[in-house]
Amino acid sequence: MPVPYESYQPASNRQSSMTTPKRANKRKGGKRTAVLVLLLCAFWAIWQAQHQTRIAPARQMLLDDLGSLWDLSDHEMTGGSGVAQWTIRWNMTVRDGTMGMLASVLFTDAAGNPSDTTADQNGKTVKGELPHYGGRVTLSLVASTAESEQLMLLYEAGETSEAGARQLTKHELIQAAEAVSSEVESFTDDYESSMHAKGYTYNNDAIYAISRLAAAKQVDSYVDGGTVSDTFFTNKLKNEVIVDNGQRGNLQIALHRNTEAQKLELIVGVPVITGDYSLVNE
Repeated sequence: MPVPYESYQPASNRQSSMTTPKRANKRKGGKRTAVLVLLLCAFWAIWQAQHQTRIAPARQMLLDDLGSLWDLSDHEMTGGSGVAQWTIRWNMTVRDGTMGMLASVLFTDAAGNPSDTTADQNGKTVKGELPHYGGRVTLSLVASTAESEQLMLLYEAGETSEAGARQLTKHELIQAAEAVSSEVESFTDDYESSMHAKGYTYNNDAIYAISRLAAAKQVDSYVDGGTVSDTFFTNKLKNEVIVDNGQRGNLQIALHRNTEAQKLELIVGVPVITGDYSLVNE
């Protein structure tokens, strides 16, 4: 029986209509696979970000602020930040007995052998050179109980007993801080840090110049003899403290008139300046 013209389909059309559902299924399968891949990538990115934040938030904050402090001080320090005296400080509460273990890890040369150290009579302070980091470390036991120890670790960059002061690069300083932080994190990743740079300046308005560069707001100030010190808050730094007047501060800048050397000393600290204001090895 002849096929009516209206119902007739060429062979090519009949084949196409028969395979259309299969092609549609393939397209749907491809879309599902693409969506699955995107979801897996998203989950991986979230997990990785959370993992990185969880293992070293204190270290990242320290390194970020250290780089920012270098940049803020560089223009006002005579000779730049590379000739400044840098001190980085870690404060931590750890289990009893950690000081000895941390000291054995820190005071080791590049070949894995114990390096020379000096200790006080009570063994509460240990000092040693870290030539492969380009500086010196002081580890102190601040307080202790039967179960815990409060430790303070100081890293002084650019000073070695053999060669004297040396000029650092920004990369070397950050690399050293990261290396020491990594050793500390073998025992705890919950620690507080601070840092400061000391040098000379020719600019009597260095405090204003640095605070302006940091887009910082002044929150406190004092004058004591030959020292002028101002504390600021800036969004360019991450670490912060509450100063005496109850405001947030994270950048302290001081000028000190050294009458013996007849020079103007510049000290810049994050979040505040710790220790004395005078330069050593003058």
